[in-house]
Amino acid sequence: MSQICLPSNTTRRERRKLEMQERLLEAAVELFSEQGCELTSVEQICARADMARKTFYNYFPSKEHLIYLLSEQRIFDESRRLLERARASSEDTIEQLRFYMESTGDHLRKFAVLERELIKQTIKDIAHNDERVAVRYPHMRNLFSALIANGQERGDIRLDFSAQLLAQIVSSALDAVTVNWVYEEQYPLEEQLRELTDYFAATLRRTRGNRSKMAARRSTKTPAPS
Repeated sequence: MSQICLPSNTTRRERRKLEMQERLLEAAVELFSEQGCELTSVEQICARADMARKTFYNYFPSKEHLIYLLSEQRIFDESRRLLERARASSEDTIEQLRFYMESTGDHLRKFAVLERELIKQTIKDIAHNDERVAVRYPHMRNLFSALIANGQERGDIRLDFSAQLLAQIVSSALDAVTVNWVYEEQYPLEEQLRELTDYFAATLRRTRGNRSKMAARRSTKTPAPS
């Protein structure tokens, strides 16, 4: 787990609370990596963190809430950080997507056991948590949409489809590859991410051909009444 970055005006009590919470999260990460989320109990987390069981509930209402926070940090927040790094890595949108795909693959492989466990739990949680679907997934899609819209402004991404639609295609395809990796032990993640990036390069990049298609589509629209 990364070190906590706290504002300079954080009180000693607030700092202590965050440090204790971090200890519990670190203990949970170790146990989830070793034996999975379902087999890990609150008692085991507390024992690994060297805390009393009652202390756990000062920071988390339940193990499920701890898992929720971990998945926010390691799945959604990490994806956002990788997208920010991707946008700074190149002035070409396809290369930005390539950087993001490669970085995502590296992260999943590095923390494979834990990431599989957290993604499985996130999928279960989403099935019963409409609020999380309504907040997190549109947020990620909007980040992809902003990346693609910038590419359209630069002129390297096709203009005959909206940035919103293209972002939905990108994020949905990446979700599909990730879910397949979660549930298939031998899934060729690196190969699939590379092929997916090549597909985006072939279909999203602005070319003379799709500019002509856009012009043709516009010319066939019924003119507005005068």
